[in-house]
Amino acid sequence: MTRHVSSVRATGKMQDHIVTVDEPGLDRRRHIRIEQIVGNLVSNALKYTPAGGRITIRVGPENGQAVLSIEDTGVGMAPHLLARVFDLFVQSERRSTATRAGSASV
Repeated sequence: MTRHVSSVRATGKMQDHIVTVDEPGLDRRRHIRIEQIVGNLVSNALKYTPAGGRITIRVGPENGQAVLSIEDTGVGMAPHLLARVFDLFVQSERRSTATRAGSASV
C-alpha cells in the first residue's frame, strides 16, 4: 500500500490531502491484489474528498483475516448505491460540498 500511495503522491493528486497509511503485519503474498484494491479506493477517495480533506488507510490482521479500512472526509455515498458499491462501473455524482464522511472496509 505504501508503494501505491507514494506513486499517487508523486503525481501531485494528493498535494491537497492529508493521507496516512497504517499497515502492520501485512501478508506479502496478497500484497499485489491489495495494492489494486487500495489503488481503486484511494482514487475514489481523492475524487470525492475536497482539498484539505483527510484520507486514512489501515490494513492489518483481525481474527485471522486481513482487514482493509479506508476512511475519508469526503461527501460519502448515497444510500441507494451502498448495495452496489463493488459492482463494475458504479459511480456516484461528485458534489462540491461535503455532507458526511465516507468510509469503506473490505
